[in-house]
Amino acid sequence: MAEEVESKAEDKPKAEVEDVEVKAKDVKIEAKEAEVKTEAKKVEAKAEDKPKAEAKAKAKPTVEDEEIRHIVRIAGKDVKGALPIARALSGIKGISISMAAAITKQAVKELDVEETTRIGMLSEKQTEIIEGIVLDPSKHGIPDWMLNRRGDPVTGKTIQLTGHDLDFAVKGNIDIQKKTRSYRGVRHSVGLTVRGQRTKTSGRHGQTIGVKIRKNTKGSGK
Repeated sequence: MAEEVESKAEDKPKAEVEDVEVKAKDVKIEAKEAEVKTEAKKVEAKAEDKPKAEAKAKAKPTVEDEEIRHIVRIAGKDVKGALPIARALSGIKGISISMAAAITKQAVKELDVEETTRIGMLSEKQTEIIEGIVLDPSKHGIPDWMLNRRGDPVTGKTIQLTGHDLDFAVKGNIDIQKKTRSYRGVRHSVGLTVRGQRTKTSGRHGQTIGVKIRKNTKGSGK
């Protein structure tokens, strides 16, 4: 009897150890199954995303895939070819954002292109047409009130000036004001502000910078 009790006592811990090992194996198997399932889900997700990515790539080609001109010269100004038409035109001196938008709308009608088209993707003939609209907008249906040179004092015409032509026109206006000795011309010739700005504290330059304080002298009574 004593030997049987001892053998049962020895077999009990062995059975417990075997149960623990079996449970550990089951846990490992379940973990492996979970890993396999997650990997399968990832593969399925990639398979679903692949056609979407291909469709996006076909719908919106990148700048690198398309052959574009990186620098386009319009009205004597080099603009970036990677920019849309309106943004590229607004970089030219004398063309505001609203004017660039109006030119773009007219170019879309004449060239049959989209407004978001990059200017470097256009052909040389198309850029020449856009340049013609920039230099003579009124000829292409843009209203005169949008032009920046209305009632030119020399010719009396309403025209659009860009780049160096605009600089020369502004300089000529200032020279005329100086010769006629108008209020604006006198202020220009002296180097003072012209549009009613204050001059007590701002716009001070040259030798007159600073404030001179007269020291009190003895016997002056001040």
